[in-house]
Amino acid sequence: MDLATREANELLLKGKEALECRQHEARGRTHQHAQELVRIERAHNKDLTNVVKTLTEELSQARRRPKSLDETKSIRDWLGYETEESKETNKDVKKRLLDIETSKGNKDGEIKTKVESVTPSTKKMETDIKTLSAQLDELRTKWGL
Repeated sequence: MDLATREANELLLKGKEALECRQHEARGRTHQHAQELVRIERAHNKDLTNVVKTLTEELSQARRRPKSLDETKSIRDWLGYETEESKETNKDVKKRLLDIETSKGNKDGEIKTKVESVTPSTKKMETDIKTLSAQLDELRTKWGL
């Protein structure tokens, strides 16, 4: 072999060794990264398990507390009372409107005036009912009912 071929072979071998060394280092880094990902995943799973366990315990405690059940019942009773009162008021208003419309002695202008005076209070009652309904829905969602 001549000198140029020998030097070319030596350079080729050095290049191969350098490439193999870099590949080995890359594999080592890849292995380290994989280990780190596994460690992070395990820590994440542990955290999730703890959160689920804590929520389960809190939920079971909330279900066992008689005070919370009494509070829930009293809130339901209060909301029922509030909505019943509004329903009765609405029935009375509707009855009065019907009486006004069906009365023979009243003029059309007088009926419109009376209806217009009752309408704002009816709208307020409707908004009160909607508000109470939303509060009831929120409490049901909160207490899981």
